[in-house]
Amino acid sequence: LLLKEKNNLSKLKEIKISPQVEAFGEMDGVSYLLTSFEHGVSFDKFSISDLNFNIRSIANHLSYLHEYTQKEKDFCLKSFCEDYLSRIDPEYVFGEELYEELKSSKKFKNFVGFYPKIKEKIFTQCESIDSKISSLCHLNLDSSKILYRDGQIKFINFHNSRECDPLLDLALTCFHLKLTENNHILNIFLNQYLSSHRKINLNEN
Repeated sequence: LLLKEKNNLSKLKEIKISPQVEAFGEMDGVSYLLTSFEHGVSFDKFSISDLNFNIRSIANHLSYLHEYTQKEKDFCLKSFCEDYLSRIDPEYVFGEELYEELKSSKKFKNFVGFYPKIKEKIFTQCESIDSKISSLCHLNLDSSKILYRDGQIKFINFHNSRECDPLLDLALTCFHLKLTENNHILNIFLNQYLSSHRKINLNEN
C-alpha cells in the first residue's frame, strides 16, 4: 500500500494538490513513506455548511486531478468492478472463521445470497459501457480525506487510487461526500467540475 501511495503521489508532485513524497524505503523488512507535513484540518472536523461553502474549490481540485493525469486509454470497467466488489465480499469482510459461523443464521444466508446476484447485474451493465479515457482517480474521496488551511485544499490518502474513468470517480465522490442529499449543492459541484475540466467531452463517455 505504501508503494502504491508513493507512486500515485509522485504523479501529482507538479500540481501540488496532495502531500509531496519526501522519502520512501525499507528498513528491517518494514516499508516506510515520509511525506510533506500538511498543517490542515480535514473537512470531517468542520460542519456540513463549511463543506458546502467550499464545494466549488473541491470540484476544481478534483477536475484538475483528472485533467492533469488524463490519458487516451481504454478503461476496463469490469476489471475495476471486480476489484472494487472484492473488498465488500462477505467472506473477505468478516473473515473465514466468522463467515462460516454466520452462515448458520438464516437471515445471514439470505443476505449473502444477494451478493452474487448484485455482482451479476453490475457486470452485465459493465459490458454495455465503453470508456476511451482514464485518469488517476482517488475513488474514496470523503470529507476526512480533504484538508483545508488558509483557503487552500489538498487531497490525501491515495493508497487505493488507480487509473480509471474520471466520471466514475466523480460519481463516487458525490456519494462519499453525501452530495446526493442536497440537489442544490450537487448541481453546483457537478457544474463547477464540468466547466473547469477542459478536456472532458460527455458526448464521448
